[in-house]
Amino acid sequence: MKDMNQRITDARNMFNIALTDAELQKELNAAGYSPEKLQTMCGLIDQVTALNAVQAREYAEQLYATDGLDEKTALADKAYMRIVKLSRVAFADNTLAQKELELFGRRKAAAGAWYNQAELFYQGLLNQPAYQKPLAELGITKDEIEKGYRLLKDIPAAKLTQKQETAQAIQATAARDAELEKLDQEYSSFKKVCRVIFEGDKESLKKLGL
Repeated sequence: MKDMNQRITDARNMFNIALTDAELQKELNAAGYSPEKLQTMCGLIDQVTALNAVQAREYAEQLYATDGLDEKTALADKAYMRIVKLSRVAFADNTLAQKELELFGRRKAAAGAWYNQAELFYQGLLNQPAYQKPLAELGITKDEIEKGYRLLKDIPAAKLTQKQETAQAIQATAARDAELEKLDQEYSSFKKVCRVIFEGDKESLKKLGL
């Protein structure tokens, strides 16, 4: 099957020729394809074209939101892992801190589980001033811990935006495809009718691109 843009172009050309050629219109009108009906068919092309533009924009916004989420996640993870690694040094002899902060447990792979693990880590550090002193000796200040936590807290909003943009892109694609299917059906029926009513009329068939 031809790609969507080519199908739209072919249909537009055929419908416009049918609308502007008086000789063709005589036979087409008798077969139920009045100028008004052809105008309606051209309007369907305009609708598909408009919906295609909407879909392209929504898809671009989805990609932009996904890139934004990925970037925020990468920045948050980099800051988080820097503090985790230095915390393993700072609390090498502190079993309680190791367990509370899950320092030597595996980092969770799933996004939600990873986020929860990181959040508990930051909360544990910020709620226990005694944990901050050993880290300060390694150059990790409270400000840096809070900055890392803020980077983490930016992720839910970015994730929500990405989900919303994805949903809108899906809806726009569905709306575009539904109208495109209508156009394909109209275009297919029109070609079949033209091949019958202009059978043996090579000139007319050539005009219509058949």
